[in-house]
Amino acid sequence: MVRLDRESRALLGSARIGMLALAAKPQPLVNPAAFSFSRDAVWMTTSRHAMKLALARRDPRASFLVDDGRHCVLLEGELDVFDALDVPSQIRALLEGPGFYLSLARYAVKNAAFVGGYLRDLARIPGDWWPQNRAVLRLRARRAWSLPTVPTPPAEPASIPLVPASVRRTLAHVAVAYLCTLSDDAPLMAPALWAARRRRIPYVLAVFESGGLANRLFRRWAAAACVSFADDVERFPTARTVLTGYPLRPGFAPNPLSVPARRLLVIGGSQGARRINDLHGVLVLYLLRLLFR
Repeated sequence: MVRLDRESRALLGSARIGMLALAAKPQPLVNPAAFSFSRDAVWMTTSRHAMKLALARRDPRASFLVDDGRHCVLLEGELDVFDALDVPSQIRALLEGPGFYLSLARYAVKNAAFVGGYLRDLARIPGDWWPQNRAVLRLRARRAWSLPTVPTPPAEPASIPLVPASVRRTLAHVAVAYLCTLSDDAPLMAPALWAARRRRIPYVLAVFESGGLANRLFRRWAAAACVSFADDVERFPTARTVLTGYPLRPGFAPNPLSVPARRLLVIGGSQGARRINDLHGVLVLYLLRLLFR
């Protein structure tokens, strides 16, 4: 079962559109998709003739990003394809039991407005996208990331090769973009500061955990990186990687237990900071009792 906090589950339950990233060469393919989240999986539908279906069959590794403007959730996992005209797919669906069909029902209810619009415009939709040519995609989430959304001022129009002028004008009003890269041949996405890339503004990464998702995504274009551990100088190569350690202000120093500290600094990594925040209050009381008994 994928681990999600209450806020992330609420976002996955209320949002209607997310972005699906699939492994393609030379660049990953990203498509918006109406979805529902049920049984720790993202449920979507698409045409049997869509490129993303062919990519999912070739390499099932994918990621799905949902953003509400305040924070976003990134899910990583593998895609399952269920095609109504494919006998093995029908057998797999039956073996899933009632939960499979309940999840499809939740998808239909949540996206009733999209389904209604689709049926209303059916006469104008190409035959490849008609109901009998649709298939179900299920992303079985293996990992979940909660990422912040960083608002930035709108960027100025820029000359981007092969992008029409009308699209450039539209992009100028978009503050946050989404960066999608291949990490170990698996697609990953995250909100990115649009201005830094479009205006070619150099940025420096403060790297406290070289294996962190954001660090891995933004390493390629970083002008420099400040790392905390000596091993990360080689493990996290950039144009200039410098060992700086933790940037602690003067005055924070180790104190023996016999000398009560006036300042207490708690440092937590991205994999455990929340638990440390929850526990440090109890630990402080324990330390005070130990020091002043």
